[in-house]
Amino acid sequence: MPLDSLDLAGDLSVHIKTKGNFLPSKQKFPVTEADLRLDNGSIQTKYYPHPLEKIQVAARITSRNGSMKDLGIALTPVSFMFEGQPFTMKADLQNFSNLRYSIVSRGTLDLGRIVKVFALTDYTISGLVDTRLSLRGLQSDATQGHYDRLFNEGSLKVKDLQVSSELFPLPFMIHTGLFRFNQDKMWFDAFDASYGRSRFALNGWLSDVIGYMSDKKQPLKGSFDLTSDYILADQLMAFAGTSTPAKPAATGGAVTSGPTAGPTTTSTKTPAQKASSSSLPISTSPSTQESKGSNTTASTSIASRAASASIRASFASTPPALGSPARRSR
Repeated sequence: MPLDSLDLAGDLSVHIKTKGNFLPSKQKFPVTEADLRLDNGSIQTKYYPHPLEKIQVAARITSRNGSMKDLGIALTPVSFMFEGQPFTMKADLQNFSNLRYSIVSRGTLDLGRIVKVFALTDYTISGLVDTRLSLRGLQSDATQGHYDRLFNEGSLKVKDLQVSSELFPLPFMIHTGLFRFNQDKMWFDAFDASYGRSRFALNGWLSDVIGYMSDKKQPLKGSFDLTSDYILADQLMAFAGTSTPAKPAATGGAVTSGPTAGPTTTSTKTPAQKASSSSLPISTSPSTQESKGSNTTASTSIASRAASASIRASFASTPPALGSPARRSR
């Protein structure tokens, strides 16, 4: 089935019967019975010489009473092969009023090549992500703290992940990194990242990730240690000389870009061994940051040959005015 710059192939079977309105605020979903199956599928575009191939999709969507409570979505499975790397995901999602989930993912994704297939131009990304995930549980158990009833385990390994965007003059690079999932926690292990000449190491964890993803009012908690042997501050000032000072928020600090997605409580320790700006060496002491909700309190001390200073600041994120661009803190 050739389209403009796109060739699709495979055996596709679709059966859909649906009636009603989709009103999430009222927990309504159309009465639906839908089956989709694709065998031996492939996608070839003019932007990349090799296709996504061996695509297998088996999906079923049902809602017999027209409600989010009896809505079920099953993927059994979705799989494909790309550049010799297989990827498979199975999912069973039931009762979207109190989600019962079972998700299994296995395989390796070459993000750089996948981006080239679809010619995404807003940003450039490359690197490998290896998934070995098994997530199973009930939304209410996650939100109510019954973590012993959850069965979340597995990992996401990241290697040579590089992201470039027109918003920043230099690419972000994650040389190595490991996400580990264990019950309610997602661990960040040995993240080795760099931006220009600045290099960072990140370790820590987030808890109640499943509860937060299913209910944005649920608090997301975490703790991180960010360390660096060297920070070149000049390269981190992406908008220096082009942006206008942000107006202080009601709490007396800088305004960040856009609203927060939900309540968060995190603590961060950031010792930097050396920092510099415009070839002037700067020494730093460990900084701390504590966040609760949309409010953050941070403190650090910086010293150079000419002067020294200690900084403690509080700030909050607020949504930009409707129709106006988001403001960035400096």
